[in-house]
Amino acid sequence: MRDVLTPSGVEKYIAAAQQAAQRHADDLAAMRKCRFDTIAVHGLYSMGEALDFNQGSIIEPIYMSSS
Repeated sequence: MRDVLTPSGVEKYIAAAQQAAQRHADDLAAMRKCRFDTIAVHGLYSMGEALDFNQGSIIEPIYMSSS
């Protein structure tokens, strides 16, 4: 997987990003089988996303912006 343009030590981050993308795709595929009201109540936010990206927060994160 090593490329001439990829610095050493970056491979583990690339692999982690690919695993996170695959988990997200799996979660979306599972949610596509649900009814709209189920998605509206539970959302598309998974526990894996909470632990990996939002310090374990189990509610939908709010990303504030100036716009």
